[in-house]
Amino acid sequence: IKVWDIGKVKKCTTLKGHTQSISAFKFANNEQDNILYSVSKDCSVRKWDLRVAECVSISDLHDCELTYIADNESLNNSDEKIVASDKLGNVLFFTPGLQLENIVKIHE
Repeated sequence: IKVWDIGKVKKCTTLKGHTQSISAFKFANNEQDNILYSVSKDCSVRKWDLRVAECVSISDLHDCELTYIADNESLNNSDEKIVASDKLGNVLFFTPGLQLENIVKIHE
């Protein structure tokens, strides 16, 4: 993931960790945290601390290619759950520390 300073129009850093392409990303609701969440085709969700340009938490699902991560504001999600979906349309709920809490299977 390449991080840019849009004020100076220059690349600041590259966040390395995912082994396949990024499907989606979102910033944490609290802008002061400088936290970015990303999901990838490598079946992982990653939490990045942009202040130090490091991955601070990973949830590796091994067999679940992730395609989307929801914006909490659009979900009215005040408890900061991370909501993602996989390529089968299942909905996955994570804590902010990326512990998988629940999977809602759409097709059973």
